[in-house]
Amino acid sequence: MTKHTDWRGRWIWIEGEENPWNFYLCARKTFELTNEPQEAHLRITADTRYVVWVNGQRLGQGPVRAWPSNYRYDTYNLKGILKPGRNVVAVQVMHAGVASFQWLATRAGLLAELEADGEVIVATDTSWKVHEHPGYSRSTPRMTCQQGWVEQFNAFWEQAVWQNVDLDEECAQKWRRGERIIRQTVDWRAADFDDSGWQTAVEVGPAGCEPWTRLSPRDIPFLTEEPVYPVNVLRARTVREPQVWHIRLRETLLPGYVDADPARICGLLATVVFSDEERDVTLLAPVEGNFSPGELRVNGQDVSWERRLGKPFDSGRFYRFRLRRGENLLVWDLTGDFHDWNFACTIVEGGPLTPVAAIVPPYPFLTYGPFDSREDAAFQGIWNASSAADLAAFEQHAKQAFTVPEQPHLATAWGEETGRLETRPFAGLASRGAEETVIHPDERGDVEVLLDLGRMTLGYWELELDAHEGTVVDLLGFESIQDGALDLAWGLNNTLRYTARGGRQVYRSVVSRGARYFLLVLRDLKTPVTVHGVRVIQSTYPCVERGAFRCDDYLLNRIWEIGAYTTRLCAQDTYIDCPTYEQTFWVGDSRNEGAVNHWAFGEYALSRRCLLLAAESLQRSPLVESQVPSGWTNVLPTWSLLWALACEEYWQVTGDREFLEQVFPAIRQQNDHCISRKDERGLVVLEGWNLLDWAPLDLPSGAPSLHIQGWFAMVLERTAAMARVLGLEQEAQKALAERDLVIQAANRWFWNNERRAYVDSLKEDGSQSQCVSQQSNTIALLSGIATGERAEAIRPLLLDAPEGVVPVGSPFFMFFTFEALARLGAYEDILELSRRWWGMMLDAGSTTCWETFPGYEVSGRYTRSQCHAWSAAPTFFQSRYQLGVAPLEPGFTRAEIAPVPAGLKWAHGRVPTPYGEISVAWRREEGHFRLEAELPPGVPGLLRLPVPDGARFPVVEGCRRSGQEPGAPVFEADGGSQVTIEAEF
Repeated sequence: MTKHTDWRGRWIWIEGEENPWNFYLCARKTFELTNEPQEAHLRITADTRYVVWVNGQRLGQGPVRAWPSNYRYDTYNLKGILKPGRNVVAVQVMHAGVASFQWLATRAGLLAELEADGEVIVATDTSWKVHEHPGYSRSTPRMTCQQGWVEQFNAFWEQAVWQNVDLDEECAQKWRRGERIIRQTVDWRAADFDDSGWQTAVEVGPAGCEPWTRLSPRDIPFLTEEPVYPVNVLRARTVREPQVWHIRLRETLLPGYVDADPARICGLLATVVFSDEERDVTLLAPVEGNFSPGELRVNGQDVSWERRLGKPFDSGRFYRFRLRRGENLLVWDLTGDFHDWNFACTIVEGGPLTPVAAIVPPYPFLTYGPFDSREDAAFQGIWNASSAADLAAFEQHAKQAFTVPEQPHLATAWGEETGRLETRPFAGLASRGAEETVIHPDERGDVEVLLDLGRMTLGYWELELDAHEGTVVDLLGFESIQDGALDLAWGLNNTLRYTARGGRQVYRSVVSRGARYFLLVLRDLKTPVTVHGVRVIQSTYPCVERGAFRCDDYLLNRIWEIGAYTTRLCAQDTYIDCPTYEQTFWVGDSRNEGAVNHWAFGEYALSRRCLLLAAESLQRSPLVESQVPSGWTNVLPTWSLLWALACEEYWQVTGDREFLEQVFPAIRQQNDHCISRKDERGLVVLEGWNLLDWAPLDLPSGAPSLHIQGWFAMVLERTAAMARVLGLEQEAQKALAERDLVIQAANRWFWNNERRAYVDSLKEDGSQSQCVSQQSNTIALLSGIATGERAEAIRPLLLDAPEGVVPVGSPFFMFFTFEALARLGAYEDILELSRRWWGMMLDAGSTTCWETFPGYEVSGRYTRSQCHAWSAAPTFFQSRYQLGVAPLEPGFTRAEIAPVPAGLKWAHGRVPTPYGEISVAWRREEGHFRLEAELPPGVPGLLRLPVPDGARFPVVEGCRRSGQEPGAPVFEADGGSQVTIEAEF
């Protein structure tokens, strides 16, 4: 799309905070038209996210994630939407206010302009009307540090504000009787809505102002919108909502901090609980990286804690103590390093507890700090207090704690069962909206229904129901039921809370989430609720299924399918690691994701976007950052080097020279930094998170590591290839010379002659680590560090890790294992490993590929994420080798078809190319091999058949014999050919 530069629109916002947290803005502009325009387009962007409607028709949401210095805008075609008379553009903007792993913390803003028949007729300026959206709660928890805020929407309160209804005691009495308070519904997005009481927008600055100094058009298609319905009702019961405390600590213990870098807090939390009798109490505090569980003292006495399973796979801290009669002082030491800063606990036993404002009225919870250290005298005085009176001397250190009033995840996950219900009356929830389901109030408690969506999903959750005002609907999405136990996405607030207005209504969430299962809970039922639908509007990159694979092994077919589907669910506006827990563009993950995409879908624009987006991180870091664009400025050297490899691999499949010219300076810049980090031994030593695999490797941050030498050697070799394409022969020679030096140094310092293998790293004194791993030796083989006798010596380690050798720990790293095995010709081993590990995932009922293998997670949990596209290796390798398709020249201007049966009897499928799909079908029988292939126009092919020397060819159509390689007769075919070859032997 052509870049728009002559912006009439100006960035606008609402009077008040420049960077409000968890803030939803409504913005409107009405305008008159005499005639319907022949052509009309709306250009729009916002910080952080927007949803836009024109004349009540929802157009979409955006923008795609981007660095503020190269922000993106979207363009919508309005043909047929505008009309003579009054029209309206309505925009809802969510501004996060704090950084995540998907955006940086910047000021808020909205920019838009509408062009009709070549003339800008609407542009954001001070004529727009704006209002804080009254329906969204700002006092919610974060979902995780990687994502935004939990979505809580109150449609009842929204209508009360729009219609100026005073919800007084008389209204409350009507509500308790089940009477409707607000009889009609108004829509702020409609052209006839009265916005006279709204504020006038304030201008932030022109297009191009800070921080959005450059604006570029969206560079990928809009994402899909596909409804996915539950397929089964697994359980129904009544539950009682537990008491939950949740305190946001960032506001008071990290004041002014809006980034996503890990940070240390040093402070305390205190409250007084009144009890009319002595009683035992048990609290559960989550301990994931987003929570500070704290050490607890009650009335000045230490409370021990234990880690046990209150729910399957939840590894929180349980605190058990006895309350005395009267006031009890609870003080938590929250000091520690965290990625987000919260305190939460569920009162599991002995509740409810009533915090009272006995320390500094009227606040029941107080934080103290931040302090420089625990040794601070005030810190010690507060920590050693045994009563509220003891804290009077420290009031100057006290702040009102930011209490989150509602915590739907813990409230749903820890709901106490009070009764069982038959599932049959709820079957309509799984009828794709064809039937309605009436849910009646139950005196035993709230009604909870467990729904199975049938497969993993990613998208916007949508509710359609007819309910009484104030009915609360909670949805908790999670990925796995393991051996009958619900794995409720611990460490993630994957919830939506919706409070209904009266009557029939549809609500689509504005936050995209992942889920396979739903816990649907209806609370505060005063009258029956009719549910017309619960669904996911699946929203992923619009992947066309250009690739396909089938063979005589049904298990391998299913493995190929779940790998492709996993990759699709991990493709949004960038590649993402997983749809549920993070939705983060991890740059190293995307190298593997890109390979699967290129062979299964051929959606090259997504790869191009991701690689260039990652390159922009070099504006603030010496190496490409690990996840972008992100508020966590983090370098993971392996991910940086995988990015460079992915750039060359993208060029190989697309032949995109313009991309190569654009990205090569960034590759050069990163390479120069790596070379500058060589020590006196000639080893490249890079600072950063030295991750290679989820396994007990010996890879301290900043230590000279074998795998870094291997990755960089591969990067230098690929750099030389790219430089030659660009006519930079001297640079190519320099890169190859550096590669040779890196390989020599690696062999000198990391080879252990006694172990006959390479060690992981070197210690500070220069001696070798004692750790030998499959991972480091795999990289040694892939990179060419290991050759000759050394390559032969380590070859057995790739498949079997004897005692004392660290085995591969994740499906992610097994991608590299497969690459090494393919280089060795061990194709049957690749398929056998695929059957063993990915077959296990299918046996467990999964529809997608797992983040880790069993054994890494605690408590017997199979894995954290059940959908993680760094794990989709078999899909790529089956298409690449069993179909045998690869580019012989960049961009598939010449293709190879060299199928490898690896014990299979037949296979057929398609592989996408920039010119169309290559189709392959082969069958192998005793003494006979038949190959059929079709090449797209413009793609000539070289075909190698897996038949012995001396084979006869009674049928050769659409190609010609051109040579003989050992065990592989060679044929050539022109572009557009339909090839049939039969061999007898």
